[in-house]
Amino acid sequence: MTNIAKGLIAGTIFGLVSIIPMFFMKFEDKASAIIASFLPDAIVTKQYGPILGLGLIGGIVCGLISK
Repeated sequence: MTNIAKGLIAGTIFGLVSIIPMFFMKFEDKASAIIASFLPDAIVTKQYGPILGLGLIGGIVCGLISK
């Protein structure tokens, strides 16, 4: 499997995992927040710490897997 394929698979899986916390947060429009999990979700939800922290950890893990 190529590094690009590994990176795409890992990124997709991480993107799916990243929506899990959205189910436990309160938003006016939860559907938009969940969709924004693949977009600039920290800006949409104003929940910067958990989302950026999860993104940092996920980026490191995905980068290590794709090496």
